[in-house]
Amino acid sequence: MRTVRRFLEKWRDDIDHIVFCFDNKEDADFYRKVVPLYFPRNEEEEVYAREHLPADTGNDDGEHVITERKIKINAFPIHPNLSKNLFESKSKPRLPFEPLIQRKDDPNAAISYNQLVPDQDEIRREKIQKQLKSMNKDQKSNLKYERLLRDSRAEDLSDIAKLGFIYKSGRDVDGRIVIVIVARHLPAKKINMDRVLLYIIRVMDAIVEREYSIVYVHSTMKSQNQPELSWMQEVTSIFNRKYRKNLKQFFVVHPTFWVKMVFWALTPIISDKFLGNKLKYINSISELEKYLKTDQLSLPAEVVSHDRRKSRSNSKADEQKTVTKEDTTAANRSSNTANNTRVSGVNL
Repeated sequence: MRTVRRFLEKWRDDIDHIVFCFDNKEDADFYRKVVPLYFPRNEEEEVYAREHLPADTGNDDGEHVITERKIKINAFPIHPNLSKNLFESKSKPRLPFEPLIQRKDDPNAAISYNQLVPDQDEIRREKIQKQLKSMNKDQKSNLKYERLLRDSRAEDLSDIAKLGFIYKSGRDVDGRIVIVIVARHLPAKKINMDRVLLYIIRVMDAIVEREYSIVYVHSTMKSQNQPELSWMQEVTSIFNRKYRKNLKQFFVVHPTFWVKMVFWALTPIISDKFLGNKLKYINSISELEKYLKTDQLSLPAEVVSHDRRKSRSNSKADEQKTVTKEDTTAANRSSNTANNTRVSGVNL
């Protein structure tokens, strides 16, 4: 509060508002008690401030000044015998305060101790490069995944979580955890997809340690919800063995031609076992009932409505096919009867 007060004393004409943000109510209540000391709003608060303000209110910037800690440091400390042009030279100068070692072959020549020590950063860089070259594809993928996992735990991804495009929801008939992905809730064209990847890793890392299933809901997905193919290829490539091994079922609800083409495009990095045994296209929510209880999926209302419209449309189409088939059968019977009658008349 001292710092804010001193700051406003200098720059009050340039500031309209100062907003204090708190993580909890206790901090907010504490600040409410302290604010009147530095910003009294009336005579009563001004009297209170005079009585309760600490004796040391800091310097012009609100900082505490401790005399014992005041050390004079030149802005640019250099040896008096050094030319200023030395620091403008492109070559690395030898500073006069570096420890000097006499060269055995030339006693009159001196070299810096720093020149005798190898560049540790360069040594470390070369070591890492050698390690990377010796790694296979899976090892490199695991290394990248571990880095992303650390980033996912460190970064604030609350804005991504609010989208609700991926969440854990119940279990399948075999007791495996179910992850639901709602494509419609991912604004892929308007959001940083690298941060989306971090959130996916944060949600799934602990789950994929054991067997699990995924329900991918493609209903009502639009072009703005479609991630780039290159991003999906990267995601598929960095998901390590535990993701692939422990994934037992991948259901695609309301698939379209586009999503089927995506899986076809990912064929080079997806195993045949996944495409043949784990991937299942589901045309209606009712089809999921034999694999899991759909009421525990917490599907969005627009997905359920889309499924109902789709089911009614399919029912009408089936009825129309049945009527058409019956009409065709009746017409064929009538034609056959007429032909038989003509043939009979000729015989007579």
